[in-house]
Amino acid sequence: MDLSTKIPSFILSNVGYLLGFVAFVLFIVTKSALFSILVVFSLLLQLFLEVREDVKQKGWTRELIEVLAVAIGIFLIFKIIGYFLNTDTPISVIASCSMAPHFSAGDVVIIQNKIPDDIPKITLSYAEIKELNDSVRLFDRRENKSYELKYSAKTECLEGCYCSGCDSLCRREPAVCREFLKRPEDFEEHRGPLSFTFSRCRRKNGGIEICSNQVKYGDMVYSPKNESPVVAYSASQQEFFSFVPGDIIHRLVLAVKGEDGEYYFILKGDNNDVFDIQIGSIKSGRKNILLDMARVKGVELFKIPYIGYLKLFLSGYIVYQTECDNYFI
Repeated sequence: MDLSTKIPSFILSNVGYLLGFVAFVLFIVTKSALFSILVVFSLLLQLFLEVREDVKQKGWTRELIEVLAVAIGIFLIFKIIGYFLNTDTPISVIASCSMAPHFSAGDVVIIQNKIPDDIPKITLSYAEIKELNDSVRLFDRRENKSYELKYSAKTECLEGCYCSGCDSLCRREPAVCREFLKRPEDFEEHRGPLSFTFSRCRRKNGGIEICSNQVKYGDMVYSPKNESPVVAYSASQQEFFSFVPGDIIHRLVLAVKGEDGEYYFILKGDNNDVFDIQIGSIKSGRKNILLDMARVKGVELFKIPYIGYLKLFLSGYIVYQTECDNYFI
């Protein structure tokens, strides 16, 4: 067979790969959901063509054996990588824009299970840790008044009011939320012995949002830093983040050591307006809590951009998230 017949044969046998590659490049350039759908269609088409051809040549039994062998091989490679990196989840795909611009949806993150020793640490009693998770109060420094905040699935929050659990507060003290919107710098969110301060943050498109970027403990102030480690962890079923498919990958801000020697962590997404522990759902009543060591998958070792989109497309995430381009600056 000469070259003139080999090239068309190659194209026909790999049409799905070629079409998928072109569609993937066009998605990266245009961010159009049409091309992400075309990527999925192309991969499924190629899978169908290859299975059909292999079944013709080898039969169903041989084909199933080969598919099983490939699946086992991938599983073993995954486990070997995890063994050397000391984690059950050595590879994770970022599914949101909560870490933009440093990480974007579609990035593949390689993880190792090793928390650095030089991270900021504080020590709290068991009672203080419980209060940190369970008790939330909004404190107005100008008026020297404190208001209890609660998560609720029944009440509605005043439109535009932003503070954790503010739905119950808005029913009782709507004027407080209006003041919070006018002067967020005067308010703090108190959780046990920790205070979370508020300010105004600017996004790339010029928009201004109320945000929380500092945690205070006594005279000490802790803020997210770009050089701080990025941690992958799983959310418990009771938390707001439990709806996230896969791991959450956010920046570690502060470690809390308990009386029993166990460590807990406070994290924040670079592109989120508040810390993870401040986020809750009014509708479901779910709230995030301190991250315990048992749910930590590991720390980011390095990232590979874009290729994680293939997993996201196959999982149904076909629309480009514009928040990745409108991050905090």
